[in-house]
Amino acid sequence: FTSIFAISTLLGQAMFPIFTNKFKLSKMKIFTISSITTIIGYVLLFAYVFLDPRTFFPLMCAVGFVVFLGQTLISLILYIMIQDSIEYNEYKFNKRRESAVFSLRAFTAKLGSSIQQLVLYFSLLAGGLYAISNRISQIEQEAIAQFGDNASKVGDYVRPLADEATSNIELWQRVVYHVGFTLVPCLLILACFIWIKKTYKITEESHSSMVKELENRHKMNQENLEVEQNTDE
Repeated sequence: FTSIFAISTLLGQAMFPIFTNKFKLSKMKIFTISSITTIIGYVLLFAYVFLDPRTFFPLMCAVGFVVFLGQTLISLILYIMIQDSIEYNEYKFNKRRESAVFSLRAFTAKLGSSIQQLVLYFSLLAGGLYAISNRISQIEQEAIAQFGDNASKVGDYVRPLADEATSNIELWQRVVYHVGFTLVPCLLILACFIWIKKTYKITEESHSSMVKELENRHKMNQENLEVEQNTDE
């Protein structure tokens, strides 16, 4: 999944300019498509709990790729929206607060990571899987300590012991865990989508108009400054 995440992230970053330049899709359209795609992907990942993991693992990887791709595009759109809000603040209040806005972005990123860990641990505890998770982590550490970077031997060592540790997991436990890492993010993305659709009003046209207005203001300020300097001389 780590490899799938890396590939989908790079692909999403490469596809974004194609969507905006070639297909002329607006920020909100890309955000809408990405949000819907990601939500559908999470729902499919939740349904995976009722399937045989080994048989349908390629399908899960494909769905995971779609989810990670959608999340990448959502992140890019939110980043652009944050940048647009800086210009909007300058346009509206004549104050450009880049440092404050990007400091807030760093804070929200850390907050999101903390919430992610909280949901993960709560899901493991609610499903009675926390001890099993710790046992698997211990097995992996033992394998790495014994075989080092030899991935083949590490896998051969971990696989049977991990299967033994997870052999008694019941369906309800898997359902609880899947709710935590699929449906909870799904609901959060849906809430984010609804909130942004209702509150974010900066379109490409209005942003372009704001930028031109700000350029004119900067030009006038510069001209006034030069006049004042010449007057003082």
